[in-house]
Parts: sequence; structure tokens; C-alpha cells
Amino acid sequence: MKPQPSQNLHNLEIINESAQEPDEASLSKAFELVCREEIPQREANICLLICESQRMRKLNRIYRGSDQDTDVLSFSSDFTDAVGSKENDQPLRGDIVVDINQADKQKDL
Repeated sequence: MKPQPSQNLHNLEIINESAQEPDEASLSKAFELVCREEIPQREANICLLICESQRMRKLNRIYRGSDQDTDVLSFSSDFTDAVGSKENDQPLRGDIVVDINQADKQKDL
């Protein structure tokens, strides 16, 4: 039986390691809007890590083998199918890492 869309299916954990204070309410709202549009019947549990450029570069080097700056890294914890599948009853789980400095540079583009 599929859960009803009115249940709290979409959970975002925000971990801020940066010196800046991101607008967590806006981030949560954007996350919920995307989930309602893309996966309204599917549970999603996502961890969003906001970090500084030095940490992001280290993560990029460790996980992608690229010693360069990057704005976003994403890691899916789904082992059953592609992340984009709207038909899967399994929860969507994963991590997103955002470099706050790169985000600041790109916000007015």
C-alpha cells in the first residue's frame, strides 16, 4: 500500500559546517516543493551538508579523484534502481554536499 501524499514523506536534514548561516526554512521549502512535484508518493530522506571550499575540494578529491573546486556533490544510497524512478516504493535516500562559497558566487547568475 502506497503512503498518502499528506503524510510527512520528505525529510531533509541540514548540517551546516560553514561560517555562514543559510536560510534553512527556504532550503526545506524548496526541498519539499521538488519532492512533491517529482516524487509525491515516494519517501525521501536526504542529508544536506553545507561546507566551505576547502572541505568540498577534499571530498571531491576523495570521492571523484578530482583535486578541483566544485559546487555540488551528490551521493545516492539507493541500491535498487535509478534515483529518477518515480515508480519505486523504496525510500529515496542520499546525501548532497554544497560548497557555500561556490553557491554565493553563482547565486546571481
